[in-house]
Amino acid sequence: MGIIILYLVIGFIYFVPSFNAYKRPEFWATFVVNLLFGWTVVGWIIALVMSWHKNEKK
Repeated sequence: MGIIILYLVIGFIYFVPSFNAYKRPEFWATFVVNLLFGWTVVGWIIALVMSWHKNEKK
């Protein structure tokens, strides 16, 4: 039972950038980067920064 909870917590942490980008125009781009490159620390940080970035159109 403990291992299942551990996997759920790790899965949640892994997808934090995608959860953060939800309901933003760049959600799918952030999700794809997070899914494909999130297993690397650099890819996860890039996805996190993408989720914080505000897409301002002029």
